Amino acid sequence: MNQQGTKQLETQHLYLRKFVEDDSEQLYFNVMSDKNVFKYFAFSIHKSISETRQCIENWIQEYKKENTYIWAIVEKESNQVIGNINLDSLYLPLLQVGELAYFIGTKWWGKGYATEAVSEVIKYLFSSEKVFLIEAKHSSQNMASGRVLIKAGMKKEAVLKNRRIDKETGERFDLIIYSVQNGKINIV
Repeated sequence: MNQQGTKQLETQHLYLRKFVEDDSEQLYFNVMSDKNVFKYFAFSIHKSISETRQCIENWIQEYKKENTYIWAIVEKESNQVIGNINLDSLYLPLLQVGELAYFIGTKWWGKGYATEAVSEVIKYLFSSEKVFLIEAKHSSQNMASGRVLIKAGMKKEAVLKNRRIDKETGERFDLIIYSVQNGKINIV
């Protein structure tokens, strides 16, 4: 594995780049304060810009490590930070397996941006970083995320029963796992 870390990437509609401190306000208002974005996540929305600023400062510190993969998703047309995509963990470096995670502000849902970002990051991780396998998860309540992963070439691999909980109702639901192996990608 090469482990060059977060490199700037570009798609038709997006720039994928490292976060900078000046991104705090846009990330907070466009994403981190939006309860709909985090409806299916275990963590909660940010209550202040300072919370988002601290998060970005932590990510900036992480960039010092060669195996850090955290991108700001920036819409080209508006130059707005609209989300985040990252290789959440590159666990067991010998196995070269990582877990991909992403989120995008609701204003930009339904535009194909998530698929565009996920596809580009997978391409980069396979071609430049030589990652062997990438996996991603989503709650069974968020099937739109599953469609993004399928369009990006991933395949459903497993359903883990009752692994998530609705923060408001306490209802339990399943966690669905997808993966794609280097050299076996089939983009829809």
